[in-house]
Amino acid sequence: MGLHKFIASDSTVLSDTISLYAEALSQVEGGKSEQYWTLLPPTIVVPKAVADVVEASFASIVVDTAFDEVMVGKMFSCICLPFYDTFCRYDSLKVVEMHRVVNFIFATLRQRITHRGVRMVQITSNLTTILRAIEDAEEEEPVVEALLTELWVELRIAEEVVAKVVSLPRSAVHLQRAVKIVREIEAVKEALAGGAGEEEGSGLVEKLDKLQYLTWQLTKTVGWKSVFQSVTLQEEEREVYSLAQLRRLILPNEVEE
Repeated sequence: MGLHKFIASDSTVLSDTISLYAEALSQVEGGKSEQYWTLLPPTIVVPKAVADVVEASFASIVVDTAFDEVMVGKMFSCICLPFYDTFCRYDSLKVVEMHRVVNFIFATLRQRITHRGVRMVQITSNLTTILRAIEDAEEEEPVVEALLTELWVELRIAEEVVAKVVSLPRSAVHLQRAVKIVREIEAVKEALAGGAGEEEGSGLVEKLDKLQYLTWQLTKTVGWKSVFQSVTLQEEEREVYSLAQLRRLILPNEVEE
């Protein structure tokens, strides 16, 4: 949108950051590809000030129209929708940050948890196998070997792997903590499998909240930040699912509008 040109700041650091960001965007290969901002080099910092300008610009429209919902809706359709239709279509929007994917999956589950045909997220791993090797070891060498063994954790929906991490245990303590979380996850999943009716809806949502919290804790414990993350080159690259694809996996019976 070129709004960075209208940002005035006495901060040299901010001005330089915005200039570098704008220049990097202009050099992105293809220029107009979907989610082009994800193609920026990792050294490029996305300045929050740019988002502030967009937010303030739209907020001023809301205020200037005396909070007229119809007029605001027309302005949104005129200014914002073309951008979303071109670059952020829901059926093609892909998110690579693990915490955001977890949020989306569980938000979708909460919406339809009492309905038939909802597919739960499954979490599988080799964590217990690695821990067992440490617990059974009588000498230090097997412990060291276990800590050098690759751990993996997968998120599956309808037998499809939608997220996976391949890493090394950060320490024996981290490994034990991760296994404890996995066991708690299994207990919650068993409890969820027992509920169904709408009268149990609130209880199911509480269990989903706990499952989401445990999943968050697991991702932090094993250092899982990207949807498909590996410490080795042996793990094949996978195509990241779009948000629409994830929703269809969870809600196969949902009729699309």
